[in-house]
Amino acid sequence: MRTPPLLRDTVRAGRPCTVAQRVAGALPTVLQCGLASAVAWWVAEALLGHAQPVFAATSAVVCLAAGTGGRARQAVDLLAGVLVGVLVGQVVRVVQAEPGTLTTLVAVTAALLAASLLDTRTLALIQAGASALFVLTLPPVETPFVRFLDAAVGGALGLLASQVLFTPDPVRLVRGPARAVLADVAAALRAADPDHAREHARQAVAGLGDLATARSTAWAVAARTVRGRLRADRLACLDRDLTDIDVLGAAALLHAPGRRGLPPGLADDVAAAADALGEPGGRAGELLRRVVAGLTGPDGSARRIPG
Repeated sequence: MRTPPLLRDTVRAGRPCTVAQRVAGALPTVLQCGLASAVAWWVAEALLGHAQPVFAATSAVVCLAAGTGGRARQAVDLLAGVLVGVLVGQVVRVVQAEPGTLTTLVAVTAALLAASLLDTRTLALIQAGASALFVLTLPPVETPFVRFLDAAVGGALGLLASQVLFTPDPVRLVRGPARAVLADVAAALRAADPDHAREHARQAVAGLGDLATARSTAWAVAARTVRGRLRADRLACLDRDLTDIDVLGAAALLHAPGRRGLPPGLADDVAAAADALGEPGGRAGELLRRVVAGLTGPDGSARRIPG
């Protein structure tokens, strides 16, 4: 009896190594959110004198929980939702002081409808409904502006953390996976055993998917963060160096196991290119183009291996 695919995938995802990998991957964001929420709560409570500044801590978490490069957009959506939700919640609370089933229905529905007039993205709608519920259930404050100010504090700290303090270097995001691919290509070209060469070449081709994801994420960081913009020129140099890396991976898979008829020194060129990635002058790109030409032939067609 065959195991259903859903059950098989669930069991595989529950393996200790996979769980550990997921936790390790989420740990940086978890620590960032925890620290930012605590600082936001302290600022709103100690410096502004606000009691129970839930909106401050929540807003910091929501801003930082977005994927890399998307946190600024998340902050805008959050503030739009909070503004609408707080205002609607206050109006509903004035009309109907006690929270209940009907009050919740009216508050959430009105908040979502009002938020859709400003921003139809999912986060803005969710935050509007949640903010309206917070206003209904939390102790009343002197002015609704306090809630919005708390959200602004959390959003500002989240933006500061995401734009400056916790922003990854986009060049390093790409350089790591690129060097891993090139290391496998070099190993495939050096391997005397055809099976080992083929295995390294397959790993290189498999790594191209991670590299493509890293390049996309890096450009999102470069477009949407302060640190990313400062590194955009170097990222562009690195991106140009990697123009032929997909062809290189495919050519290594096709030709490395045979190795006959290949020019000498290709593996050394690949290793040198990995060290020079992203440097001004484009030396890494020139080396990789030389390797691709050596693997595929001077006219770019597949080199025919004797025998």
